[in-house]
Amino acid sequence: MNPPSAVSPTAKPGSPTPFDPQARDFDRRVVLTEADCRAIATAVLALAGVRPGERLLEIGAGTGTIGRWFLDRPDHPIRPITYIGLDLSRGMLEV
Repeated sequence: MNPPSAVSPTAKPGSPTPFDPQARDFDRRVVLTEADCRAIATAVLALAGVRPGERLLEIGAGTGTIGRWFLDRPDHPIRPITYIGLDLSRGMLEV
């Protein structure tokens, strides 16, 4: 089975992916509320057992709608952490 072209091992860095054209409207179409994003971030931090000073790596971060909540939590006991979000889609990262 061949991987989709967006994740092809022969793809060159920065080459277009199928998600690039969707990036601008992606967050509006997905409709994750602030409460949803906070709940997801809280659950991920708890499940991963992240402690202050550790790094959290998100692969497939998209536009960062959820990822920003790993950092924007001044009241959360698991602070500070280093968050790194990766995505193959340059369009998603630019948003």
